[in-house]
Amino acid sequence: MKKGRPPKDPSKLAIYLAEKAEAHKAQVKEDIVELNKSIIYTDNPNETEEDVVLRIRERFEIMWKCAHGTTTGAVRSLIVSGAGGVGKTYTIEDILSSAYTNAEIKSEVVHGVLTPVNLYKLLYRNRFANNVVVLDDADSIFNDDQALSVLKAALDSGTKRKISWLAEGKSLKNQKDGEVPTDFMYEGSMIFITNLDFQKLVDMGKSKHVPHMQALMTRAIYIDLKLHTVKDLTAWIRHIVTKECKVKGTGWDGISVEQTNEILDFIAENGNKLRNLSIRTVTKMAAFVKMVGADWKTMAETTEFR
Repeated sequence: MKKGRPPKDPSKLAIYLAEKAEAHKAQVKEDIVELNKSIIYTDNPNETEEDVVLRIRERFEIMWKCAHGTTTGAVRSLIVSGAGGVGKTYTIEDILSSAYTNAEIKSEVVHGVLTPVNLYKLLYRNRFANNVVVLDDADSIFNDDQALSVLKAALDSGTKRKISWLAEGKSLKNQKDGEVPTDFMYEGSMIFITNLDFQKLVDMGKSKHVPHMQALMTRAIYIDLKLHTVKDLTAWIRHIVTKECKVKGTGWDGISVEQTNEILDFIAENGNKLRNLSIRTVTKMAAFVKMVGADWKTMAETTEFR
């Protein structure tokens, strides 16, 4: 996009503004990547593995209570931050499924990319007091000014929350939703499940998106599950897998208890080398055990190490 004054020609002006908006989105995404690179987390040397599990479990229990609060209207909005593949989504979807079974709520879960106008339509479909919208790993909306404006209106602390869409009217028409009005009153609740550490990004304060994150955090209950270090993740993964195996009375995903413990020990010893640390890592390594037997560590090192 060329720098300089906006063109006076209406057709050229529309192109100029669109290019400017795209450039802004790209810059914000770049800022987030750089901020994430500079975030450094350190372990507490005085904290035992049992201490880590207790700390994280307490936060999961608070998350459970707040997520349940969205099904009763006690909580309007909740932001849950933590590493991927540690049980955030499973826990929240289980709560919503139970509430739906008891005819208490209607919920809609969206995974991945969501455009601003589709966010507006999503909220319109779920605008009533017993509706809960879950945005899971849909972090792209935090980079978009239009989407953030819609979110701030939806999460407003006032008694009445009016959301408006006064952009291109044709975008509000489709087969699924029919014709959506340009404004409506929103009474539902929202849950955001994200891998972004909002607090850390806000504290660093080096990007244009920070004021938007602050605005969302002041409107919502923000829970950081404190799953940032290798020590945190390996301890929590062992806790979840061991607990699940005890419930089933078997090992993990079709392998023996002994093989499961061997995998957990391997992950704990090599946490700093692994490309990803999550419950999915255990599942991958269980697949290696089933494929090649005793030689599974070679396959794990070849495919999962950085």
